[in-house]
Amino acid sequence: VFPNPSDGEFLLKLKDNEDAKLEIFNVIGEKIMEMEIVSTETAFDLKRYSKGVYFAKLTTKKGNYVKKIIQK
Repeated sequence: VFPNPSDGEFLLKLKDNEDAKLEIFNVIGEKIMEMEIVSTETAFDLKRYSKGVYFAKLTTKKGNYVKKIIQK
């Protein structure tokens, strides 16, 4: 996920083109966004949310991955 930190626009790049699910959570654990990923590159926008720290959770057949992202 980059750029990180960002002004709210992020790009998720995957090595393989596989079905995946992206969920974004705020710092108190509330899910604020969910989307299906069907491409190696997917853009997502958090500008409508407050600046701060969020967590991006990617779920694939290979497992779950969590990355801290910062909107400045």
